[in-house]
Amino acid sequence: MLRPIAGRLALAGMATVLLGMGGLAIWASRATSSSLVVTSRLMVLSDANDAAVLALESEESMVRQYLLSPSTVVRADIARQSGAVVSNLATFQGEGDATDARLAQKLVITHRTYVGISSAALAAVDRGDVAGAKALHDAADPIFRDVQTEIGAASEYERFEARAASTSLHQQQNFVVGVTGPAFGAGMLMLLVFGFIMLAYKRSAASQAAEVQHQALHDALTGLPNRALFRDRGEVALAMAARKQVCSAVMLLDLNRFKEVNDTLGHNSGDFLLQQVAARLKETLRESDTVARLGGDEFTVLLPEVADDKSAMRVAGKITEALQRPFIVSGVTLDLEVSIGVAVFPASGSDMDSLVRRADVAMFVSKRDHLECTLYIPELDINTPRALSLLGELRRALDRGDLVVYYQPKADLATAKVVGVEALVRWQHPTLGLIPPGDFVPLAEGTGLIHPLTEFVLGEALHQCRLWMDSGIHLPVAVNMSARNLLDTDFPALVESLLDQWRVPAMMLQLEITENAMVGDPERARIALQRLRELGVWLSIDDFGTGYSSLAYLRDLPVQELKIDRSFVMDMHDHAANRVIVNSIVSLAQNLGLRVVAEGVEDTEAWTELSRLGCDIAQGYLLARPMAGRDVASWQEAWLARRNNESAGDRMLGLVEAG
Repeated sequence: MLRPIAGRLALAGMATVLLGMGGLAIWASRATSSSLVVTSRLMVLSDANDAAVLALESEESMVRQYLLSPSTVVRADIARQSGAVVSNLATFQGEGDATDARLAQKLVITHRTYVGISSAALAAVDRGDVAGAKALHDAADPIFRDVQTEIGAASEYERFEARAASTSLHQQQNFVVGVTGPAFGAGMLMLLVFGFIMLAYKRSAASQAAEVQHQALHDALTGLPNRALFRDRGEVALAMAARKQVCSAVMLLDLNRFKEVNDTLGHNSGDFLLQQVAARLKETLRESDTVARLGGDEFTVLLPEVADDKSAMRVAGKITEALQRPFIVSGVTLDLEVSIGVAVFPASGSDMDSLVRRADVAMFVSKRDHLECTLYIPELDINTPRALSLLGELRRALDRGDLVVYYQPKADLATAKVVGVEALVRWQHPTLGLIPPGDFVPLAEGTGLIHPLTEFVLGEALHQCRLWMDSGIHLPVAVNMSARNLLDTDFPALVESLLDQWRVPAMMLQLEITENAMVGDPERARIALQRLRELGVWLSIDDFGTGYSSLAYLRDLPVQELKIDRSFVMDMHDHAANRVIVNSIVSLAQNLGLRVVAEGVEDTEAWTELSRLGCDIAQGYLLARPMAGRDVASWQEAWLARRNNESAGDRMLGLVEAG
């Protein structure tokens, strides 16, 4: 009788254990499912907030860009990003709880206020009211900061809640694993079988938890770290770099004309291209480096430890080489171009926000100037208080006549005869003194002010040329052109009008343009240069050797002169490679029938070497520093007196002693 009782007890015991394990499995399954649903919802909210922050920051960046360089394209992008902010806030409102909904409604209203003020600032830019636009933009900035901060805080809170939910899920799993052992012993063979079931369940749950955590910190398309993980790793890397007193670097990468891939081949092809780009970036970098996708076609790279800025730029060069290899997408071979901005810790910033912002500035310069990669230096950042202040004062300086034009002579290397001058603008600031062009011309080039500035310099130079001609001095005058001037269809007509106004023959005017200014739209640039050449104006390529002109492109341009960049000329004595470059440029120009001018001639050795190489014209401090137009005649008279009284061999020595 004991056996049936024992059997029933054993059966009841096994049934009890089995039911207990079944109940445990049901509870664990429901709890895990509930936690996953909560975590997923929190991640949707966090992603919506992240997207809203990104769109808001893009909207603000484009507003700033419009203040400096208004265009319909930028205006449309502002509207698109503004809509993205509202759309993501709507997602946050719809997916969140009552508190989230109230916060989202408040942010929509505040953002609407910011949009209204920003629109007024854009309208002021369209009216030409730079000061008014800046004042309105400054008024909108605190509202932007409030919206940015509140959305960021909400995003961080939802991300914290998601991590807490993930932690709770892990604790549930640990509990299930803890009771599984005793249950195995009590349940004998059936519990052993059930244990296998629980083991499979454990693995599945752990995999799901890991997947949720991975999705929270990685980009869904490429599998790369997202903005949050990149920032976390960056802060750790900067802290380590500070302790070890070494450099770190942050890079921002933007794929040029990526939109054309989406528009032509479709978004699926665009996504596939982004995946290939991500794979190449990972192959190119070290295991210790981090490459992340910020969104769209923007990627960012973290180098936790580099020797210096040159090392960082070498890595940027390797990335460029890797991405320049052709990609095969939808059966089409694509040649990809990339713009890279590099910021190095601690020189460019002491925290991740500063480094990312300044890498973005450098990337913008790369894209604007058609460069592959650019290292951030403070001079690149036109969004500094001083730069914005100078930009506002520059227009008033043009109206007040605070800008002055100086002239630097050029002489024939064979005869030492003065053959012309170059007009160089200076800003006589009432409080800052004489400001060199490098401090304000780039600001003007980033806005529409470059047009009145160029018109002023042209007018002053031709006026001075007329005064010289009236006094019996015939010196052609050279004026620098901006890329914006070259793409302005009205510029040739302006040149013709000013030549007529000052009764100066076209052959007395030389216009200089850099190589990089022609790279953006070479066909349009060629047409503009051809129109200028038909007027009889002398055309010159300035800073030759520092840009990207191909020989075929150079052959087809209607230019008559190349100017060798001073960086090659000044270092000819110390760097044999520079002598080779100068010799190659001179030979190239001679073969193309072009005249060659060497800038930066500062000593007799350079004069002698350039003359030996067959260079035509010299310009530099050996002749004279830039001077006022009224001083050119007396300088030329003294120069001619020395030239006539000295032998060819001693003449240059006398110039050095006099200079």
